[in-house]
Amino acid sequence: MSAKSIPSAALLRQDLAWIRQHFDIDELLNHRITPGDIQQYYSQSNIAYRLVHSLGGAVHMALSQGGRFRFSDYDGHARYLIQHIQSSGQEVLELGCGTGYNLEKLAVSQPGNRFYGVDITHLHVIQAKNRLRNHNNAIVNQGDFHKLSYGNGKFDTVYDVEAVCHAQNIEQVVGEVYRVLKPSGFFILFDGFRVVPSGQLSEDEYLARRLIEKSMALENVVLVDDLITKAEEADFLVKERIDIADQIMPNLLRLRQLIMPWRLLPFGFSIAHQILPANLVNNAIAALLMPYMVGNGYQGYFRILLQKR
Repeated sequence: MSAKSIPSAALLRQDLAWIRQHFDIDELLNHRITPGDIQQYYSQSNIAYRLVHSLGGAVHMALSQGGRFRFSDYDGHARYLIQHIQSSGQEVLELGCGTGYNLEKLAVSQPGNRFYGVDITHLHVIQAKNRLRNHNNAIVNQGDFHKLSYGNGKFDTVYDVEAVCHAQNIEQVVGEVYRVLKPSGFFILFDGFRVVPSGQLSEDEYLARRLIEKSMALENVVLVDDLITKAEEADFLVKERIDIADQIMPNLLRLRQLIMPWRLLPFGFSIAHQILPANLVNNAIAALLMPYMVGNGYQGYFRILLQKR
């Protein structure tokens, strides 16, 4: 990825002007996201994730190498997890398992392990159960990762792929994961966090941050430093913390390009607002703005490995 491919501050200003013209940003910014809104966001965006974003039902970013996007890059998280998790006798939980994309990869690769998934969205749970119906070593339930239904010390590994960013209370989630992990168990996160405090952003950058988060049903995204502090306070050992944002940039730039033709149509988004669910259309905001915010390092995409002491 070259610096030339990252949108400029001038282009960000143009994007924000276009968004103001086509979206009611005051309504969007003033709405406080609830768990019900998160469920509605994923339910309404489901068709876009399946037919445009990944084609295979992945609801996460692809991890690309060499600056070029490939659809197989959606398997990048699963490849890392398969290398990290022992191949037999393990109990593994995914927080916010979505449609079961990663669970299926792991269940097939490691038949000697038992995998569990929890997701707050009813439609996701239905789709994940259908995807995993032929895999006896994978179980999916609807639930909230702020209050897990599992006993203390059950899991060898808990992992997250772009779910913890939706946490209403990050301290509570970290505490729940610590509770359900066995001693020396691992908590692996692939997720987006703020890197630069909002007070250090320009007016346009701060607005872009808020619009991205609201358009993707994110209410309480935290600084990565604050997440690490909460993890250490819960008595996790930080084994790894790497910003791999460069690996998602090819995907972000691709999604931005997919939106651009719609901007050229005189009534494209007026029609979209009339016939499509609001949450689905709002994804265009994040698609336009994320390449600037991530490409310039204001938002990060991290792989974090925590171990219970």
